[in-house]
Amino acid sequence: MNKIKINKDYKDKISEFEELQNSLDYKIKKTIEAIKKSEPEIFFEIIAEMNNIFSRHFSEEEKILRKFKYPAYNAHTLEHRTFLKNTQSYRRRTEDDQKTLSDEIINLLKYWKTYHADGSDKIYIPFIRLQMFFSSNPA
Repeated sequence: MNKIKINKDYKDKISEFEELQNSLDYKIKKTIEAIKKSEPEIFFEIIAEMNNIFSRHFSEEEKILRKFKYPAYNAHTLEHRTFLKNTQSYRRRTEDDQKTLSDEIINLLKYWKTYHADGSDKIYIPFIRLQMFFSSNPA
């Protein structure tokens, strides 16, 4: 029986990919902490940074999904666009509404982590791993 060798590039790609996914959990946690203890003058800076962090994260994730022709790419990216649209709407609201906004943002981030990061993202991971393996270990 032939033994399959795991290409080092494949291992490196998987590590990089998993690091990208794990970084989202950390970013959500840090954003929630910052919102909970923020002063009014920096609250909207936190929202702007949150939008930048997620935009960059989604861009990297979508590159991977495109590269490996993930079959549910359009549906997955629609979830990203909807999330960003929601978070961007927070920037347009007034400073008078900070407490309500804080609660809404925290609830959105918790929902996002449960539904998307721990749900939708977990669905494509086996597909991407398989595609990475086959692209790094040609027959």
